[in-house]
Amino acid sequence: MECFKCGVSDEKKILFDAISSEGVVKICKMCSFEEDIPVIRKPSNFNLRVSGEKRQTVYERLSHVAKIEKRQEKSLEVVRQNEVLQKISNQNAFDVAQYSKKMENLVEHFHWIIMRARRSQKLTQE
Repeated sequence: MECFKCGVSDEKKILFDAISSEGVVKICKMCSFEEDIPVIRKPSNFNLRVSGEKRQTVYERLSHVAKIEKRQEKSLEVVRQNEVLQKISNQNAFDVAQYSKKMENLVEHFHWIIMRARRSQKLTQE
């Protein structure tokens, strides 16, 4: 094999795969800078190993450094607080439903109706 541009053999210089208008060609490093064509770089074994690993969250990394085990069980206090908050949430939902029933008999955009009536009679707010 030889360089696409200068013709140097692969025995004298390392040739890389590059993308040109003619397709994928072999080119030496110096010619790749002169031609300004993209060179195809093959990933190293390290890059392949790192990309295959699962990314850890910040919490996982910090707990690993601090040597803290994940705690799956919830404390009794947290369970009690969740129950209290659930009761409050249910009561608020009931209150909102009752309030919306009271609001059904109100006129939508009442302020616009009043404003148009005043304007038609050529009255001001005063």
